[in-house]
Amino acid sequence: MHWALIGRDKGFSLVELAIVVLVLGITAMTVVPQWQAMAREAKLNGATGEVILALEYARNLAVKHQRPFQLKAYTTAHGDRRANQFLVKDDRYASDWSAHGEAEPPVYTWGRVYHPLDKRPYVIDFDGSQEALVGVIAPGTEYDGVIITGVPGGGTSGILHFYPNGHCSDPAGPDNTIVLNYAGVERTITVDAITGRITVQ
Repeated sequence: MHWALIGRDKGFSLVELAIVVLVLGITAMTVVPQWQAMAREAKLNGATGEVILALEYARNLAVKHQRPFQLKAYTTAHGDRRANQFLVKDDRYASDWSAHGEAEPPVYTWGRVYHPLDKRPYVIDFDGSQEALVGVIAPGTEYDGVIITGVPGGGTSGILHFYPNGHCSDPAGPDNTIVLNYAGVERTITVDAITGRITVQ
């Protein structure tokens, strides 16, 4: 009986193993690029969502407190540590270097309002390189590689003001847009000046 089993105990031939490896290689060549594209899309969509949430928060604060609030954004070409980030500010304290914990809502230096969830200054830094607020803002690396390429007014920094009735900036002014780019794919976030409605293209 032992001798009979020896004849039936076969492994895979070299040709069969080569075919399996070839099929796995072809599958990987088609699946990996699609997965990478989905990961890029997810990262850009996440960063876009962060900008939209900040815009909505600034608008809601303006309506709730019946005074102007702003979102200030800096492109990657800005040239200092503020490059590639955006923040939500209370217009009333935008030029004041002091923190105002007694204000409603409380603000950090230069009018930066606190994020409603993590209670840190509302600064989203796509590079995670904000040096001035180390220990104050959470380092952000989940959007590493996403860059801000366009801001309102077309310079290296721009401001979107929200007013008590919900409208945004000057209806007759330049486009109220912020443009994000990741790996050559762009998202344009536009705020309608009259209604404050946010759209993404």
